[in-house]
Amino acid sequence: DSGFKTTDSNTTYQLTKTGSTIKLTGSDGSETSVTDSDTNTTYGVATISASGLMSAADKTKLNGIATGANKTTVDTALSSTSTNPVQNKVVQTALNNKADADILGTFVSSGFAGIGEVTDQLLDCRRSATIVVGASDSKYYSDYSYSANYKCTGTADQGQINSAIAALPSNGGKIVLLEGTYNISGSINVNKPNVTIEGMGNGTVLKTSSNISAINVSSSNCEIRYLSLICTASDRYGNGIYVTGSSSIIENIRITHFEHNIYLAPGSDYAIVTKCYLYDGEGICARSKYCIISDNSIENYDWAGIYLYGSSYCNVTGNILKDTGFGIFSQNAETQYNKVSNNYILRGTGTSDDYPSGKYSIYITAGTYNYFSDNYIPGKNYVNNAGSTNTFTNNRYS
Repeated sequence: DSGFKTTDSNTTYQLTKTGSTIKLTGSDGSETSVTDSDTNTTYGVATISASGLMSAADKTKLNGIATGANKTTVDTALSSTSTNPVQNKVVQTALNNKADADILGTFVSSGFAGIGEVTDQLLDCRRSATIVVGASDSKYYSDYSYSANYKCTGTADQGQINSAIAALPSNGGKIVLLEGTYNISGSINVNKPNVTIEGMGNGTVLKTSSNISAINVSSSNCEIRYLSLICTASDRYGNGIYVTGSSSIIENIRITHFEHNIYLAPGSDYAIVTKCYLYDGEGICARSKYCIISDNSIENYDWAGIYLYGSSYCNVTGNILKDTGFGIFSQNAETQYNKVSNNYILRGTGTSDDYPSGKYSIYITAGTYNYFSDNYIPGKNYVNNAGSTNTFTNNRYS
C-alpha cells in the first residue's frame, strides 16, 4: 500500500514535501499525505560477479592503463613459433650459452684433448684463481684479446708466464696457456704450492734454444699438463721439466731434444709422470722416492730411456721404450726397492742384431732389492751386475 488514495482524474493536484511528509493537494480541496521513512541507500564495491561502486585501488589501476593499451603475454622461454615478447633474463642466458658454444668450437678446432676437459677449462677460467696467458700468435690474442690476462710478445715469454704465477694467491691456482708458440729464454718457475700449468694440448708449444730448465717446479702439489716443450738448439741442452718439489703430477706432455726431458731430482718424492711422449733425449731421470712412472712413450735416444739413479720405492710400469741405448738403466747403490714391471722395450725389430755392443734392454749396475717382472724385452735379455738381491721373474726376451 503506497499510502495515497485514489484520485479524481478531473481534479488538478499539487505535490509538496515538508521534512519526511509528502502531501498531495487537489483543486477540489482534497488532501492526501504519506511519510517517507527511507532516508539512505548503501552500495557495495563491485566484483567480477556483482555490480557496485568502484574502489580507490581499482580507480588507481584504471588511471595507470594508457589509452588504447592491450594485454601482453611475456614468454619465459625462447620459441621459434611464438610471437610474444620474452623475458630479458631468458635472452641473456641464451646469448651466454651461444658464446660458450663458440669458444668450445675454437678450443676443439685447436686440437684440445677432449670436450670434457674443455668444459672443465671454461668453468675454471671463470674462477678468480685461474689466470690465462696468451701467446703472440694465439687465436685468442687477436680475436678475443679480452680472454688473456697476460699477453706474450714472442720474445722471452717466460717473463709474462712468471708474472702470472706471481699473481696467483699464495696457496696456488691455475695458469692456462692458450694455444700458440711461447719462446722462452729462461725458466718458468713454479715456486708456489698447488699450482697447475695447463696448455691446450699439442697446440700449446714452449720453445727454447737456451741451456735451461724450461719448467722448474720447486714447490709441492703442482701439476704440468697438456703442452709441448721443444729444445731447438743443435745440441741437447738442459731439462724440459726439472722437479724438486714433492707430490707433483706431470701428464700428457710432449718433450723433445733436451738433455733430460724430465728430471725428478732428490726431494721430488711422490711424483707421478704419466702419458707423456718423450723424444730424442733422456726420457726420465728418477732420483726420488715413492714415484710412479707409467704409460709413457720414450723414443730415439742413445742413452737411457728411464734412468733410476738413487731412486727407491718407485713403480715403473706400462711404459713403451723404443730405440734407446738403455731401455731402463739402474745405477747407484741407493737404487732400492723399486718395482719395474710390464714395460715394453724394443730396438729396431726386436732381434739380437738390433743390440750392438753397449746397448741394453734392462741394465743394472748398482742397486739392491729391486723387482723386475713381466717386461717384454725382445732381442736382448736383462743384464744384472748388481748382485743377487734383485729379483727377476717372467721377463720375456725371445
